[in-house]
Amino acid sequence: MHCICVLVSLKFEADYLLDCLGGIKKRIVSGFTVYDGVLGEVPVRIIKTGMGKAHIDSSLFTDCSIVVSTGVCGALNGELRTGDVVVAEEIVFIPEEQIEDLVGGTVQDYSLYRTTLLRIKNSRLDLDALIKVISEHETGKPGLRVLRGRIITVPRVIGKVEEKRKLGSYFQAIACDMEDFFRAAPLIEAGIPFVSARVVIDELSDEVPPSIGAFAYRPFKAFYLLKKLPLAKRAVAFLVEKIASFSSLFIFDSP
Repeated sequence: MHCICVLVSLKFEADYLLDCLGGIKKRIVSGFTVYDGVLGEVPVRIIKTGMGKAHIDSSLFTDCSIVVSTGVCGALNGELRTGDVVVAEEIVFIPEEQIEDLVGGTVQDYSLYRTTLLRIKNSRLDLDALIKVISEHETGKPGLRVLRGRIITVPRVIGKVEEKRKLGSYFQAIACDMEDFFRAAPLIEAGIPFVSARVVIDELSDEVPPSIGAFAYRPFKAFYLLKKLPLAKRAVAFLVEKIASFSSLFIFDSP
């Protein structure tokens, strides 16, 4: 049976998922920590990649039916709340120099500036089926709240409220992460179904320290985000559990 592969960046994202799995076997492949286990009767592989761009050995995906990139993300839209799921219809990579020009207001001709961006669109996965799986509980009770739209992959933490507003408004994006463009590109090119489904941790109005390590040095700014972590963790675990539990996810559009 082909497995579901789940890509995460941080230890806490992996820990909650591992609590859901049985028969776990751990191995190290090309420097990445890989866990193989089962959820019910469904084989699940979890790969912890670390933050930012990373090249993952393609042999880890040869027996995968689908690759799900998950974990936390930052909201660029005032509608999003901590614990909401964001499903990417399109992933856009924004180079750092373009971020700095935009937030600094130094770029004048935005039409030319915008055409240099790299985009990935995955049309094979039936996103409607995916969203139905995530947002509906099997007993008829509500599941997670799901929004879909454009996600931007950025090379650094987007922490200031004004930065979030400018990037979200200009690129018409609803959330940002630091990995999914680079995860998606080789998998989509190889014909492996890929989905980015992430859980919001910081809302548009939340200011985020420049790095995870800064939590120790800026406790007052980070405290409210740390309080939100348990909700985000539970949502990530529930998200993967729902994906693994429903065969209706594996309905694909024609390439």
